Amino acid sequence: LQNTIADNVAHYIYSASGGLDQCGGTIRNCVIWGNLPQNKPQILQSSVPSYSCIQDWTGDGTGNLVVDPLFASALDGDYHLRAGSPCIDAGVNGHWWTWPQRDLDGNCRLAGPRVDMGCYENGSSPDTDGDLLADADELSLGSDPDAADTDSDGLRDGVEIMRGSDPL
Repeated sequence: LQNTIADNVAHYIYSASGGLDQCGGTIRNCVIWGNLPQNKPQILQSSVPSYSCIQDWTGDGTGNLVVDPLFASALDGDYHLRAGSPCIDAGVNGHWWTWPQRDLDGNCRLAGPRVDMGCYENGSSPDTDGDLLADADELSLGSDPDAADTDSDGLRDGVEIMRGSDPL
């Protein structure tokens, strides 16, 4: 979930895939792009991906994209999404199994109506407690940016906001 698998090189001469080969886990909200060898599929003998951006993908799955993800600077190893990326707000919400939920930079995983594909959330800001509510938003609401569940009711602050209830 939420991975960016890009610009990897399979070093085995008989490698069947440059990206994922025989992955039985969930492939969702991922970006799989630019892996070598390019004459091989990005995903082979793996779970069916969904809501992922996959180079040259022709297989099954719901919500998948086959367009350039528009990385900030792949040549420099920067795999953040640029403004205008088709992967922004293109993932699927509600498939988070573990908390806290932050992107690879430690920022809020949800910064818009839908989660982004890949490991970075575009336009996101820090989320110290990983409750899907940015620290700045928590301060403006009066909730505690260091406590995932300010009112101790069993619901994380960001989830309460999404449901329309008060985290206080």
